[in-house]
Amino acid sequence: MRMARGIGLAAIIMCMATWAGAAEDGWHLQLTPYMWFVNIDGTVSVGDREADFSADFSDLVDKVDLGGGLMAVGACNHWVCFVQGDYFELSQDFDQGPGGDLESDILYVDGAFGYRFGGSAGGASVDVLGGARYFRNENEVTVRGVGSADDTSDLLDGILMLRASHPLAFLSEKLRFEGTASIGAGDSDLVWELQPELTYQFNDRFAGRAGYRRIEYEFEDGAADVDVGYQGFLVGLDVKL
Repeated sequence: MRMARGIGLAAIIMCMATWAGAAEDGWHLQLTPYMWFVNIDGTVSVGDREADFSADFSDLVDKVDLGGGLMAVGACNHWVCFVQGDYFELSQDFDQGPGGDLESDILYVDGAFGYRFGGSAGGASVDVLGGARYFRNENEVTVRGVGSADDTSDLLDGILMLRASHPLAFLSEKLRFEGTASIGAGDSDLVWELQPELTYQFNDRFAGRAGYRRIEYEFEDGAADVDVGYQGFLVGLDVKL
């Protein structure tokens, strides 16, 4: 597990070092700010007891103070760097007992480095990458007249990632299918992700993006086994630099 996390961190560092000299080395960078309309579902098991939980986007939207995502892809010849991050700040008041509030900060960061097969003249391509996924969930509970307590979960996992891109010329010369899939482990017992998308190229610099994303975690938290999924539609704008 330590080796997987170490390889993943090395891939992220390599990506950042590569982008630091992107202009001089002929690398091309694409940035995609996006919104992810996330829903949450999962199961917590302790011994022979099990509890399910879920919250859809309509439940969460009024609790989100800040949220957003950014994806960056750098490419030079057949070498590819990929970074994706999401951040949410949530708060919720509760009235039971003396009352209080819960504040949560959630951070995802993926980083990977690899090789692109195909892709010449805008054709189909497949990227094979290795890297790491970092997840941080920080919670603070305040009970009126009692005080506050906080808890933080940090998970760092090595991942293997595949990214595919294919033109949909039979529908439109400007339309493409793009998909990302990854699987890994480390601090988690298992983490995987699927992100199929469609992109529409407005011009040489800008493209629209719409798709669906699911991230699934299986890990141990003390005596509890946790299986939790984050999923929902996303929309974004590609900007080529």
